[in-house]
Amino acid sequence: MIMKCNLFIFVLLTVIHVSFAQNISILGKITDTLSNQPLPYATIKIGNNFFAANNMGNFSINIDQTIIKKYGINFIYTGYKELHVKELSDDEFHQIKLLSLAHQLSDVEISSGAKAIVEKAIRNIPLNYPYYPFNTTIFERIYQTVNDTAYFRKNDALLKTYAPSYENYKKPIQVSVLQNRDSIKGRDSRLLYRWINGYRAADIVDIVHSRKTFADSNYIQQYEFSVVNKMKYENTEVYNIRFSPKNGKRGSEGNMFIDVNSYAIVKLTATFNAAACRRYARQKELKDYYNTHQVSYTKINNKWFLKNSNSEIHLIRRKYNNFGAIEYRSSLVDLVTLSVDTVNVAPLPANEIIENNVRDADVKRYVPQENWQSIDSLITTPKYSKYITNIPAPAGTQLITK
Repeated sequence: MIMKCNLFIFVLLTVIHVSFAQNISILGKITDTLSNQPLPYATIKIGNNFFAANNMGNFSINIDQTIIKKYGINFIYTGYKELHVKELSDDEFHQIKLLSLAHQLSDVEISSGAKAIVEKAIRNIPLNYPYYPFNTTIFERIYQTVNDTAYFRKNDALLKTYAPSYENYKKPIQVSVLQNRDSIKGRDSRLLYRWINGYRAADIVDIVHSRKTFADSNYIQQYEFSVVNKMKYENTEVYNIRFSPKNGKRGSEGNMFIDVNSYAIVKLTATFNAAACRRYARQKELKDYYNTHQVSYTKINNKWFLKNSNSEIHLIRRKYNNFGAIEYRSSLVDLVTLSVDTVNVAPLPANEIIENNVRDADVKRYVPQENWQSIDSLITTPKYSKYITNIPAPAGTQLITK
């Protein structure tokens, strides 16, 4: 009787394991083919099952793989050609690109003029961007997840920055934390991945003021450029310029959006993948690696200031345990500028400046929840909400206030 019972349990566990093994998780991001812009809330259809990407075009699907094999996967977005793929693996981060039905190939310009446009944009930086010091108030949101729910952390923060004059670009932008709050689930420190020095992002993302990457004429010599088209970006006519490393070398690729009148860089997107970061991926024993960054600027009194940025890191790795389970890690950082002060400008107190080696988890400026009411009301308005990612918190998530 005991042997029969053990046999039954063994068979039952085997059936459960096989059934569970049929479910796979698929991660990815849906963007416009030519502009690399995310397509928010795009639809994913698998047979009679419908899923939606979030406001940054990211999606995470958990579904029986036999359904995918039977129906395939359809990616749908209004105004774009529907994309059908037969199957997607669960061991990489997928970049899904959809083509706009309104795209006009006749508007494409020859590639020989693209680099000249970029060089003129760099020369015009002193004319288009603040040459003097200024302060900003910024809202920041950081997400860190492991396998969606095994570890989840959302950190909101209100930051203050001080940007030195443009000619002092070698001095970093100063950042201080005015207040923050944490929502967290799965407080296992081993799962806290420390890729991002979160609060220093306010300095890193401002590529123009700090002369990082394509705001430096020496850096662009390593890249080749082509003008994809002219397009409207938030009521501004811009050149949409594609860039990629020369001679197939590893590096970032993406798009620059340059105002056709002033030659101001109004937006930049850049993507790194496992091939571009092969050494890093090998050191970390990663199955796949995806890193993307977007930054945009807004015009205030004829000068362009940082408007918002979105940075994402997605890792897929195999855990070395008895089951060899695939492990997904992601980190998202959103920044939105709430105000700019060019009149009452002052450097930040030395004891409040966040240094490069500090972890965002180590900075605690918790305040009563009522102190967040005005900020919450502001960031939920249409002006700001479209730039701030919202990921539903899993059940059991706690708000840390001390």
